[in-house]
Amino acid sequence: MCSAAGRRIVDMVWEDLTPQKILTPAAFDNAIRVHMAMGGSTNAIIHVVAMARRLGIGARHAALRRDLARDPVLANVRPSGDFLMEDFFYAGGLRGLMAELKDSLDLSCITVTGKTLGDNIAGAKVYKPRSSIR
Repeated sequence: MCSAAGRRIVDMVWEDLTPQKILTPAAFDNAIRVHMAMGGSTNAIIHVVAMARRLGIGARHAALRRDLARDPVLANVRPSGDFLMEDFFYAGGLRGLMAELKDSLDLSCITVTGKTLGDNIAGAKVYKPRSSIR
């Protein structure tokens, strides 16, 4: 995985795919929305907001909080849920979870793959519904 990541970084340099093209306000909103659907920690949100501020992107706290209220926690993983991350992976993993959230995400965001989020999750699905992904 390290070799593949290194190759991808070199390719990104040749493609001129810079962090400024990936780390957009919509990408941060997506990250927070997916993190909340995972039932993740408050500490991670603090770091995401800090990264956004470091880039000069103001967090849209009120609007985002209102929008997040309509999206449920979809991951049923430990420590607060019943399943292991391995179960989550086999049920469809992060791509499956994001496919469930696709109506709430900005699918036009460019990712480190050089493709849009929509392209990256195309065809993803939850394989074991009602298990580790609700």
